[in-house]
Amino acid sequence: MNPSLARQCAAVTLGLGLSFLNLPIQPVAAQPQNACQSWFRLVQTRDGDPVLLRANPNGAVIGRVNNGHEVLFNGGDRTGAWANITLKGGKTGWVADRFLGRHPADTAQFTGQYRIKTLDGDSVALRANAGLRGKAIASLKPGDLVTQVKTVGEWIQVKTSTGQLGFISSQYLVCR
Repeated sequence: MNPSLARQCAAVTLGLGLSFLNLPIQPVAAQPQNACQSWFRLVQTRDGDPVLLRANPNGAVIGRVNNGHEVLFNGGDRTGAWANITLKGGKTGWVADRFLGRHPADTAQFTGQYRIKTLDGDSVALRANAGLRGKAIASLKPGDLVTQVKTVGEWIQVKTSTGQLGFISSQYLVCR
């Protein structure tokens, strides 16, 4: 058989074979790179019941978190089944990750500006350098707008409305 004809037959056979697998032909759409993602989450249960707050994953119950309650996501365990959260007032604990939904601010497209947000309405320190050891150079209130300059790990260098440059932990920033 002619080598060119053999390659064409192999390609047709392979194509027909794959068509029976019912595989999608269209590529999966990628998540937009400019979609906002905040550290804030909403507790969401199907039945409206509270979620158990635990001392550690699968640990002792230390409280309950009401459905619809806003929390700060601190991170998850390595299985992805548990999330460490902070409640208004500063109490921390673990909840089943499946009960945490995205915050409404996460549906916005990133425009280059953030709004300062905290659970308690407290001010946030603007720091000279990225990290908690950076000297606090100003205080920003929830609702203040800042513009992103660059990212350093989980810290964002921002410019305030008065033109001051500094760093803020990304956990206190939501899209405007």
